[in-house]
Amino acid sequence: MDITFGVTRTSATGRTGNGSLTPYLPEGWKIGQFAILLLYSDQGGGSVPTGWTEVTGSPWGTDTPKLQAFYRFLQLGDSNPVSTISGSDADMSHVAMIATYNNVDLNTPIEVIGTASVGTGSPMTAGSINTLTDGAWAVCLCGRGDNESASTQTFGGSATGVTERFDHGTSQGNDSQISLYDKEIASLGATGDGSANTASADPWISVIIALKPWSQNPPTVSLEYPNDLEKITDATPQVKFTGTDPDSDDIKYQIQIDTVDTFDSQT
Repeated sequence: MDITFGVTRTSATGRTGNGSLTPYLPEGWKIGQFAILLLYSDQGGGSVPTGWTEVTGSPWGTDTPKLQAFYRFLQLGDSNPVSTISGSDADMSHVAMIATYNNVDLNTPIEVIGTASVGTGSPMTAGSINTLTDGAWAVCLCGRGDNESASTQTFGGSATGVTERFDHGTSQGNDSQISLYDKEIASLGATGDGSANTASADPWISVIIALKPWSQNPPTVSLEYPNDLEKITDATPQVKFTGTDPDSDDIKYQIQIDTVDTFDSQT
């Protein structure tokens, strides 16, 4: 099933220093959507919000500024996540924002995580990754130390099929900004380097991840005993199935039992 973009907000949430940072879930989010929370910190970093998972390799950054990403499949009753900032001076800036996607694989939502790039000025770049599944989405996560918008987002030097989903910042403290852009990679393979222009001369961090599409490959199931349509006299019969699923999904079995072979009143 093809991945599609869900929703995001029109502004980010920011603060200075240590304490709680609570980015808002986007309006119109739906149960089962894959949500990704992006957090940039001038200094220090944020805790993992309750019920969320930090992306492997996060936080990224070889110097004081750090970029973090968390994800969750949204559920009924979910509230805005809270990350607690620590290790920050009072005037250091922190900013966070959430976007959602549809039809992301439940078992392996992120199939590849790239090596983060760091730098200053323009462009912000991120090294190419190799997706593992046809129809995977390359998502480039970016954070920088000034609230200046980015432009001309590309993968492999091409803007075809590339969409910027958000690019928002905060003027809290020393300013900071986060952005996210993506592209469907129709055939598995290299995404090409990510790149985005920015007017800021401040430090930045950028990394590409790949979202795996939800697969609906059918399971292989066999009935070991009794035989299909077999008539048995045991009032407490035992039934045994074996099955495997190529996507590691749970397998559910439906059994029809009746006193006649026409199954007119089966249970």
